[in-house]
Amino acid sequence: MGTKIMDVIPEEQAQNLRREFNKEKHFNRSRSYVKTNDVDFVEKAIEKFGKESVELALIVKNNAEIRRFTSKNIIAHLVKEGKVNAEDKIHVEFLWNKFKVTRNVNGNNLSTEYLYIEPFFVKSLIDSFEQFSESASQTIGAFANANNISTEE
Repeated sequence: MGTKIMDVIPEEQAQNLRREFNKEKHFNRSRSYVKTNDVDFVEKAIEKFGKESVELALIVKNNAEIRRFTSKNIIAHLVKEGKVNAEDKIHVEFLWNKFKVTRNVNGNNLSTEYLYIEPFFVKSLIDSFEQFSESASQTIGAFANANNISTEE
């Protein structure tokens, strides 16, 4: 029978993913098109890529700050390794089972795809949570101070 969507993610998150998927109109790995009104795309993604891969993809696809920090960490790694130039305009796009790094070099877009199993991706993702925690703590602290809210119990 397979995994039900509610076993994996809350309904609100599923609705957000449906909207996002309607923009993409396909699963990125095989480039085969799937009509979202015929098949629940998350269940289909789980069948195609596995529950663990889809859950990992949902972390970066649905959390803007985590996505931003992870992208910055990926770019920093690739610059350090000499695979991209820091002066290039670089964009990271998170897909279902991989991510794509696109850089603009002299007006030409060059893309490289990496699977989520890359060790530098996992480290970038883990580091992004630490960065997010620090950023969120500062933001919440500033909000509390501005509104005279005590954060002490």
